Order: sequence, then C-alpha cells, then structure tokens
Amino acid sequence: MRSSLLLVGGVCAAAIAARAWLQFGTPLAPGMNGAYYFVQARALLETGRLGIPDLPLTFWLQAGLARAIAVLTGWPQDDAIVFAVKLADSVLPPLAALPVAWLAIRWQRDAARPSWLAVLAPAAVVCASAAPLSMTGDFQKNSLALVWLAATACAAHGFLAAPSPGRAAAAVACLALLGLTHVGVLGAALVFLLVLVATAAVTAPPPVRRRIGLVALAGAATLGGAVAITSRYDAERVQRLWRALTAPSSVVSDRRGPGGPGFGPPPGLAPAEFRSDAANATAPVRPGPPPGLGVPGFPGRPGALRGLPRVLFLGVGLGALALALVRRRTLPPADFAVVVAAGVSAAILGGGFFEEQKAQRLMLIALVPAALAAAFLLAQTRRDLPRAIAGGLVLAFALGSGALYAARGARPVITAAQQAELRSSRRCSRDRSGRWSSRITASSGGRRGRSARTSRSPAR
Repeated sequence: MRSSLLLVGGVCAAAIAARAWLQFGTPLAPGMNGAYYFVQARALLETGRLGIPDLPLTFWLQAGLARAIAVLTGWPQDDAIVFAVKLADSVLPPLAALPVAWLAIRWQRDAARPSWLAVLAPAAVVCASAAPLSMTGDFQKNSLALVWLAATACAAHGFLAAPSPGRAAAAVACLALLGLTHVGVLGAALVFLLVLVATAAVTAPPPVRRRIGLVALAGAATLGGAVAITSRYDAERVQRLWRALTAPSSVVSDRRGPGGPGFGPPPGLAPAEFRSDAANATAPVRPGPPPGLGVPGFPGRPGALRGLPRVLFLGVGLGALALALVRRRTLPPADFAVVVAAGVSAAILGGGFFEEQKAQRLMLIALVPAALAAAFLLAQTRRDLPRAIAGGLVLAFALGSGALYAARGARPVITAAQQAELRSSRRCSRDRSGRWSSRITASSGGRRGRSARTSRSPAR
C-alpha cells in the first residue's frame, strides 16, 4: 500500500495548497471571523492572556509560531502574527487525512487485492473537499480539532488491537488536546468514545476489557485537568458542554453553535451578486448554504438539495453500522468497535436532528466519523468493480467540490479598498483628536497661567 500512502500525501499537499491559496490570496482575513485569530494571538503575545474568553490551544500554537517567525526573520510583530495564523490554518487541518488513511489501510490488511481508492477517497473527503476548505479562516479551532478527533479514533483502534502503555497514552493525549481546542468537537469525541467503550466492553477479550477501564479512568482524569485549564479561559463553554452531556434534549433547541455563540454559517456557494469582492464592493454580504455542502446557485434555500447532506451522512453511518453487525463474527474486535462508533456518530451528528444552525456546524464535525464509515464500506466491498465505481465517485465529488470552492478564491467580508478607507478614516480621526487635544491643552494651560498670575498678585 505504499502507492496509496504516496497518493494520500499528494492529496494532503493539494489541500494545503488550496487552503494557502484561500488564506494568502488576500492581505485580509478570509471569511467573517478570520481576524478574530489575529486579535487573540496578539493579545497573548502582548499581555499573556486571551483578549476574549475561549479555548486556548489554537491561539497558543499561533502565538508561539508568530513569536518564532518574528525572532527568525526580524519581521514586525503584526506581520508575523498574520503570517503565522494563515500558515497554521493552511498546514495543520489537512493532516486529519493521515489517521483516516491509516485506518483504511488497516481494514484492507486481509484483502487479496487492496484498493487505493478505498484509502484515497475518504482521505480526500476529510481534507480536500469543499466542506473542510470552507472552514478556512472562519473555523480554525474546529479545523484543528478534527485532526485530534481523527487521531483519537486511530489511537483507540491501536489500543484495542494491541494494548500497551504507549498506545493508551496516545489516546489520552488526543482527548486532552480536544479539551483544549474546541468544545463542540470534544463533545462529538465523547459520543464516539462512549459508543466505542460500550461496544468494546462487550466484544473485546477479557484482558483488554480490564485495560479499557483503566484507560477510561486515566482519560477522565486527564480530561478533567484539560477542562480545568480551559475553565480559566472560558468557563461558559465548559458549562454548556456539561449541560449538553447531562441534558441532551437541551442541545436540540439551543440556537448557539456547538463551540460558542452562533454567528451563522460562513459564506457558502452563494451567487455572485452576494459576494463582497473588488468587482462588487457595494453588494451586501449574505451567508450561503451550510459550509461547502451547497450547490452553486442555491444560497441556502430549503429543499431537496438542502437535505441531501443529511441523507448522505445517515446512509453512510447506518450502512457501515449494518455491515459491521452482519460481519461481526469475522471482524476483529477493534475494527468492530471503531466502525460502530463511527457509524453511530456520523448518523447522530450529520443526520440533522438539531436546530438548523447547530445542524450545519455539526455536519462539519461529522466529516471525520463519516469518512471512517465510508472507508470501512469501501474496504468491505469485495468486488473490484463496485468498489472502484463507488470509490471513484466519492473521490471525484471530494476533489471536484474542493476545486470549485478554491477557484472562487478568498472571500473577506470587506475589500482592500474598504480597508484602506477605514484606515484613512482612522488616521483622520486621530489627527482631529490630536488637534483638539492640543487646543484643549493650550487652553487649559492658558487658564492655569492666568490662575497662577492671579494667585501670585497679592504676594507681590
């Protein structure tokens, strides 16, 4: 399967290039919330604290990278921050494809004729399709957390297949990273792990079951430490996650996004008249369909196309779950537990059972378990032709949608001309405030002088 790994590396490189094109294709921040990460990184560098309460790991990484770039290059701090944030968001999220590809290879280890499409197609969905590319700039914490989620599935599978202290530590470390990165993806990971542990407790050999309990305790303790650290930065998000776990019905009606207050989905594939670019600077900015899940010309209108992603998530998740149950006697316990957890998670997160705005965000998180479920389905398809057709369609859709999304280029909320106008207005405001301050100082100085002369006159 060396050729498959090379192809996956090529897809990851293409995804990095596409994200870099979106990030560095504009001097501004792409999307609606991209500048937020500049502000947080600068606050860390200047004050040692976040400017706005949030989970800290993403900003720690970006601020540390910015400091290293500034030291090595001598750039001004603001330039180093912009470059570091854009570089991190371009390079790190596509790495989620590597754990997915590793599991896809593992699930074909007994196949007489392994298929490279069964490895490449799920990896492309996770890193190079329109959905992950649409998170560029706006959802940087979410994007990074998906890497930890994919790594968690991979580490859990490795531990169940051959328990060892190192593999247990890897799974626990991934959980801690999730606890410091994104509350919504952490909640999805807990759903995944709860299903996995419940399944493994029934199907795994007795020695493995005992070790599962020990690792679960270690994971709970480590997660508690991560949550304690996170509470110092954003206690409200931790409280919402706790309410979601203890009262799941509250999640269905809560209109806030899984990672914080909802600001609406990032711009989808909206028509040109709603774009904010140099050729159409006066057009209003209007959000499109769920990020990367829409079709050109359908800016979030309800209908069959709007429900298609939910059907796909449900079909892939429930299909993998059904196939795993049918072949449970021949599947290794580690494969069975991970596939059941991936199928259930994909169906719950991507099935659209929540309020609309929250459902759109959860679909982005469902990409990883859905890709794992798709990898299992392709690996278990024993006939070459159906597997080649299905894998080819998935790969073509992933790469085609990603290419269409990247071809539109960066979509900052304001244009460069508007930014220049704002800077000019700010300088003008400063100049005016400076002149008024000088007049006030001179006037007050004159008054102080007259007052002083008056107070001294009796002495003379």
